[in-house]
This record gives sequence, structure tokens and C-alpha cells, in this order.
Amino acid sequence: MDYYKMSGIRKATYVGLVVFVLVNISSYINDEKHYAKATLNDAIVQNILANKINQLQQKQIKFCRSNIATLTALLSYACTQAQTNTTSRAACISCFTAATANVLSPTLLSSLLPCATLYFNTGNYAACVTTLQSAVTTNVQVNSTTGCPTGYCTFVQCLRKVQANALVDMCYMNSITGNNLNEAAGRTNHYLLTTSCILAMTRCNPTNPISGAAQNINTTPVYNSLQVSRNGDLRIITVPRSCCGTASGYCLADTTLTQSGWGTIIC
Repeated sequence: MDYYKMSGIRKATYVGLVVFVLVNISSYINDEKHYAKATLNDAIVQNILANKINQLQQKQIKFCRSNIATLTALLSYACTQAQTNTTSRAACISCFTAATANVLSPTLLSSLLPCATLYFNTGNYAACVTTLQSAVTTNVQVNSTTGCPTGYCTFVQCLRKVQANALVDMCYMNSITGNNLNEAAGRTNHYLLTTSCILAMTRCNPTNPISGAAQNINTTPVYNSLQVSRNGDLRIITVPRSCCGTASGYCLADTTLTQSGWGTIIC
């Protein structure tokens, strides 16, 4: 088609058509650019979010994994309390040590269950076996807060509560001798001795009787006190000696925070 031989009306129509096509092509190209840019931005945001979530999960898992030694100490101490002879205690400790070597994952609880069933199936620890069994039979997942398998902390708390109760009972019974509980003076002294025993054992005994952790009073001098939680659990509040002291009080008999020992446990 010869543009120069067209009439004026046809020329105008032709030019309008060309402009329309060019405008739509330009609009299409711009739309594609915006779509590509938006898609790229979405991909970047999604990648950043995925990396942040992965970092958080790794931090949580690392936190839980870093407490493997704490878990092993707790289980080993429970073995010494649940078993009555050297051979079975050693076998119990060996079983749990092998089980906890399976780094924290949803399968950890399953690996602990055979050991718990075999060595904790009687006495006060039996309740913890039931707790663990329940956790294993549910849909075990990694807890988003702790990075540990669901039910892991419930099992740990159960073991600690059994051992805290055993400590209270032991101190109570050992403090009865020489105290007449039918008299106010005997009951008072019995209470003071029981409390002293609990505090000294958890502060100065080579092995903490609740957590099973090794402790050295000469390396890390501490003060501690008793607390009972709202659900009835015994808690030992521990602070380093360097943190605090007594304020000036009215007629204080002792201006220090020194605490008594218990028997051969000298603090």
C-alpha cells in the first residue's frame, strides 16, 4: 500500500491505526516489566522469610541440642535412684546414654521409651514412663518454642518432680530422730532441720539430687532458697554469692546470708 497515494481520510485512518497498535504494544511491554518486577520482588521476600524461619528453627534446635548433657545427667541420676544394684544401674545409664546420642529430633522420645520402660517401670518413676509413652503415641513434632520434640519437657519435668519429692521425703525422715513431734519445740526443730537438709543437698552435694547435675560449691559459691510453685512443685532458687547481701535491718542476729550445711555436706 502506497501511503503517498492515499486520500486524506485514509491517511488519517492509517496513522490512527498505527498509533493504536504502538500504544498497546508499549502498554503490554510495560505490564510485562511490572509483572516480572513484582514476581522477582515476591521471590526475594519469600526467600528472605524462608531464611529467617530456617535460622529460627536452627537456633531453637541448637538450644535444645545444647542441653543433651543436662538430659543425660538427669537420666543417669534417675538410674541410680530407680535401680538397686550396681549392675542394673550401669546398664540403665548405658541404655540412656546411647539413646540420647540420637541427636534431638522427633525420634528422640521413641529411642528413650525402651530404656524407660525397662528401668523406670516400677516405683515413683513409673508415672514418667506413662508420660513418655503418651508423648510417643501422639503426633510427635518439634516444639516451635523450645526446638525439642513435643512431650520432651513434660517427661523431664516429671523426672525432676519425682526426685524433688524423694529429696523432701529423705530430709523429712532423716530429721525426725531426736525430735518429739508431739511438742512444739520438736516440730519447730524438725522443720528447720528438714529445710536445712533440702537446701544443703541442692547447694553443696557433689550431685544435685533434683537435676542430677554435678556441682562444686568451691568453684561456684551460691545462695539458694525454697519456692513452691502454684501447682505444688518444689523449686530451688539459686543465685551467686556475689549478687547480693542483707540490707540493714532491725536487730538482725546475722547480717550475712551464710547458710547451714547438713551432716557431712559442708557448705
